[in-house]
Amino acid sequence: VAKKVIDLYPNPNLPGTVSNFYASPNSQNDTDQIDARVDHSFTQNHRAFWRYSRRKNHQLSPSAMGLPADGGGNSLDIIAHSVVMNLNSTFSPSTNNEFRFGFSRLNPFNDILWTENYNTKLGIKGVPDLGDPTNRGFTRFGVSGFQQIGPGSFLPNTGGLDVVQVSDNLLVIRGRHAMKAGFQFLREDLFRGASRFARGFFNFDGSFSQDPARRGQTGNGMADFLIGTANTGTLGNPNGETAVTHNYAAFFQDDWRVSSKLTLNLGLRWEMFGPPSFKDQKQFPVSNFVFKYGSQDYQIIRPKDEGDCGCDRDLNNFAPRIGLAYQLTPRTVMRSGFGVVYGAPDAIAFFGDARFQHMPPAFTEITFPTDSLTQPALVVANGFPAGLIPATRVLENTLVNTADRFMPSTYSLQWFYDLQRELPAQMVLTLSYLGNGGHHLVQMRDLNQPLKPGPGSVKSRAPWPFFAYVIYRDPLGNSNYNAATIKLEKRYSQGLQLMTAYTYSHSIDNTAESLTNAGGQELQDNYDVKRNRGNSVFDRRSAFVNSAVYDLPFGKGKKWLNLSGPVDWVLGGWQAGGILSLLSGQPFSALVSVDISNTGAGNPTGGTSNRNHPDRIGNGNLPGDQRTIKRWFDLSAFAIPAQYTYGNSGRNTLYGPPFNNLDLKIGKNFYFWEGKRLEFRCEMFNSSNTPHFNLPAANVNLPTAGIISGAGAPRQIQFGLKFVY
Repeated sequence: VAKKVIDLYPNPNLPGTVSNFYASPNSQNDTDQIDARVDHSFTQNHRAFWRYSRRKNHQLSPSAMGLPADGGGNSLDIIAHSVVMNLNSTFSPSTNNEFRFGFSRLNPFNDILWTENYNTKLGIKGVPDLGDPTNRGFTRFGVSGFQQIGPGSFLPNTGGLDVVQVSDNLLVIRGRHAMKAGFQFLREDLFRGASRFARGFFNFDGSFSQDPARRGQTGNGMADFLIGTANTGTLGNPNGETAVTHNYAAFFQDDWRVSSKLTLNLGLRWEMFGPPSFKDQKQFPVSNFVFKYGSQDYQIIRPKDEGDCGCDRDLNNFAPRIGLAYQLTPRTVMRSGFGVVYGAPDAIAFFGDARFQHMPPAFTEITFPTDSLTQPALVVANGFPAGLIPATRVLENTLVNTADRFMPSTYSLQWFYDLQRELPAQMVLTLSYLGNGGHHLVQMRDLNQPLKPGPGSVKSRAPWPFFAYVIYRDPLGNSNYNAATIKLEKRYSQGLQLMTAYTYSHSIDNTAESLTNAGGQELQDNYDVKRNRGNSVFDRRSAFVNSAVYDLPFGKGKKWLNLSGPVDWVLGGWQAGGILSLLSGQPFSALVSVDISNTGAGNPTGGTSNRNHPDRIGNGNLPGDQRTIKRWFDLSAFAIPAQYTYGNSGRNTLYGPPFNNLDLKIGKNFYFWEGKRLEFRCEMFNSSNTPHFNLPAANVNLPTAGIISGAGAPRQIQFGLKFVY
């Protein structure tokens, strides 16, 4: 059976034993959008507008290997609607009110590119018949050092999001004070249906072809695949919820002009985020598992009704804001500010604030155990054990979540200081310092990881050996960002607008943003979060951006060839512009593809990446003139840790390729008669066709280590016409 699957790989079309296949299939991205707006004046002091938008988007992203090998090809279809109403009322020269209502609906559908059940052709046993998605595509296979094979897990994935938003803002001016007050209400109805591992998953990391005394230095994932011995495997049923959240906010702000030189901005905002409650609990029942260390007993808590969030709300989200602007000289202004900003959490994401989630037995996801030495998690020829899915009770080796009733809201302390100087030729120079500190960021912790590395099976050493993962959303994450910026702006004059900025920054945290796909962000040791402190995944230290727009000085009303008629039709009305971005590389972590520590491979969110780091015995970052796509970092700076130990290499210590990009725009306006014109645009993204290389392979024990095998989008050109009347 394994040979049948391996035979799906395409033959190499490049030399060498690694990175020896290249293909660039055509992708598709079609968007149709309709916008309509009506403005109406009831009286001179009461005006309103209504706007409706509809967007339909279809994306097709085939994988490089194509079918039947696949490797992650998918399609995405989105239909979105939005309605906005705004009523602006002026009650007096010093009093104004703005009322806004909005409704939006988003219906995405992400699918695999299969119509045929290929598991039957390959002879893969034990995949339950759950209709769609298990009757299309086949089981996914991950092999360390090789491209995965099979359609992506989690697809098909369907969703629905309805958002209702109501807000009102009142402005009152009294003397030197401009006072604003308002409120906001936000309701979200969110549906999610994900296939998860319904088609099953096998992974091979070389555990069963290695020398047990030299783990991480021997063994080959493809060799394990050939003999069919998987180091981990997962099988489950589709997962989903229908969640409802209610968020409330109110604010007061006073812009106080203390003197002709000094202005203060004083404000206070209060917010209450509503952890979700759940509808449709017959179809998608939700629960929360509660554990206690030292006891194998657990408690399953379910909602009392559709309004029960299982939570104690955080009502203490008061966010003060203070800012000032002081005119030092007629051409020099100093500004500074400090504020607290609370962040609305994702409702039902793994990193979200939902206390209840779709859990066993209704949603069951089994991770099959292994000792990574003699007992494989699964054998390909045998497939998956029969009769497990769908489950009617809580089964062994499943994944469960646990959450506290009270979780403090994520918040950020933000501050800045800048000095702005007006220069000749309509130019302004700004020097700035910005900083922020994030607190109560949610960190995913696997409470079922063995307490320390050591011999013996992971399952036998786990605090709750009946379960595979016990995932706890712990709001102990922190982040810190500091940046210095210099910016030069030329305001629009004589047909030219220009902005040039350079930023040097550094961001540090101990937990990654929830939607990152970067590897090595999981906790290596779930009982020592400090070990995870390192550079943020978005930490680009250096960023230079230059943008310009220039109206060419030719044609009617311009400096040169100020003529109407054919000359103006051909040479007049042209505009050129561009954005140049020069960004330093993003950080990434050096990893080891096998579970050296013997504390459990994989990560809590069900992905395939590992959490084992090597030992770092050097810097690892090569000088710029030594970096190539075949050797991006110094492998000699890393060593395989001793068996049953954690590696000492930190998180995100290496830096990837820089991002250099030039976008250009050329446009022309054709004027017909007063108030009527046709606008032509030609926009070139990545106009120089500069390769935007991906991060290199990071597992230092594999032949692909340090090799870059992918890149971002090449040059893209689009044309547009707009008639303005």
